[in-house]
Amino acid sequence: MGRIVSQTETTERLVRIADAAVQLHIGMMHALKTEASAAFSKMHQQFRGTIEILGLAQTGFLLRELTCPDENGAYFFQRYSWQRSASRVFLACYSFFRNLEWMKKLELAELPKMSRIIAGNLSLLRLATECSYIFYRAFVFADSVRTGTTWKIAVSVGKIVVTASFLIISAWKVQSIVATLGLTALNLVLDCCILKKRVEYA
Repeated sequence: MGRIVSQTETTERLVRIADAAVQLHIGMMHALKTEASAAFSKMHQQFRGTIEILGLAQTGFLLRELTCPDENGAYFFQRYSWQRSASRVFLACYSFFRNLEWMKKLELAELPKMSRIIAGNLSLLRLATECSYIFYRAFVFADSVRTGTTWKIAVSVGKIVVTASFLIISAWKVQSIVATLGLTALNLVLDCCILKKRVEYA
């Protein structure tokens, strides 16, 4: 647990795993035409709030990582490959758009153009957020191929599939409990794999 809470990204991953497990339970109860306990809905709301707060901290960390030199005076782009550098830039973009969504949710910012629905239930802001994440994972995939890191390749492919599938579901208003549960379960497994590897290498 000490290793898990030592980094914002790892802590957020743990909370996402807990939230995905709660969502799976709620979804399975819905599939069985049984109402889930109100406690699980409250837990889901609490987890989402925690993830959003951690997202703010992650944005600050990413900006510092990308713009400040290390003790030797070398910047991030000088220390790592262009694939990894590009992945961190898109991760910063993803984090920024997530913060915009959070500010919109709290009514701290009015984003009429970004909030415009472009297809089904899909808004322009959601599309920008999720596409940033897809590009982030695509460059992680490219860097993993370069370094031969098999587990990162598998996780990146899985994350791209999950994110793109959820975008399609939103855009086409697909009403499939089985598909939603399957994608949530896959995302949970991928997050568990990421958390396990981060703890091992911490």
